[in-house]
Amino acid sequence: LKVTSVYVALYAGFDVIFQDADLVWIKDPTDFLHEQKNYDMIFMDDGARTMRFGPLFTNTGFYYIRNCEKTLYLQEKLIRSAGEIDFTASHQATFIKNLFEN
Repeated sequence: LKVTSVYVALYAGFDVIFQDADLVWIKDPTDFLHEQKNYDMIFMDDGARTMRFGPLFTNTGFYYIRNCEKTLYLQEKLIRSAGEIDFTASHQATFIKNLFEN
């Protein structure tokens, strides 16, 4: 489960950059992401404008999460949502739903 690896790293005190294996960096984004102090999470735009992933259209194939209480809580909620992720076959849809609930 994608959320487990992110949760473990956050729980250990790290900020996390998560990406799917099919993405390639043209330029290293780490400095830019760390400089964005006003944001706890930064996502790549999904590009698809379907209701399933709206209204934020965040893409969970690449995102940055700053270690803080709010993001750790969100990841804990996602781990408890493993059944929903399995049922809907969508980590992304469940992630977006939980973003709105927090």
